[in-house]
Amino acid sequence: MDPQIKDWLPPVIGLAGGLVAGLIAAMSAVIGKENKISEFRQAWIDAQRIDLATLTAEAVAYAGEIESSKKVERLAAFDAAHARIELRENPEEEEWTAVRAELDALREDMLKPVPETVALRDRRMTILEAARLPLKANWTIVKTGEPWFRRFKNAIIVAIVAAVTIGVTVALWLGPTGLSMRPAASVVAPEPATALGADKTALPRSVPHRP
Repeated sequence: MDPQIKDWLPPVIGLAGGLVAGLIAAMSAVIGKENKISEFRQAWIDAQRIDLATLTAEAVAYAGEIESSKKVERLAAFDAAHARIELRENPEEEEWTAVRAELDALREDMLKPVPETVALRDRRMTILEAARLPLKANWTIVKTGEPWFRRFKNAIIVAIVAAVTIGVTVALWLGPTGLSMRPAASVVAPEPATALGADKTALPRSVPHRP
């Protein structure tokens, strides 16, 4: 092997190996972070479902309640669940705008002088139907992964494949196998001896013996 190539080969292979190791470490760290975010999102979905179910159930039960003390308790439970839902949402995002508007309308229906149970039940179904869409969207993200993580993971995989390919290619090209695959230097065959040279090197003829 060429001494210069022999000196280049270990650093190149080490650089490729270090790059791959760094990319794998970065991907592992991001996977851990993505898993933690998915856990938070799943907990958010579960809490949102519980509060929506509590809120709508308390609204319908409030309309059929006779005792004033029970009405106060149910309204307090409704308001607590309503507040938790509001605190989870970003007012600038439109994902839950329709649901939040329906929740406000549901509370207004509850506080009417004579709340109608049928109207409250219809409002509850409207709220649950509207909430299914954002809940399903977030559940899909939990199953498939965060969008930014999918893009980052694909980029890391491409980078790892590229680094491995470059390292293997360089190793094959600079290694003994690569050198053996290169075209060998042409060897010039020695020229045949010329006639003049042949005459000079020829043995002398035998002279006939005179009597």
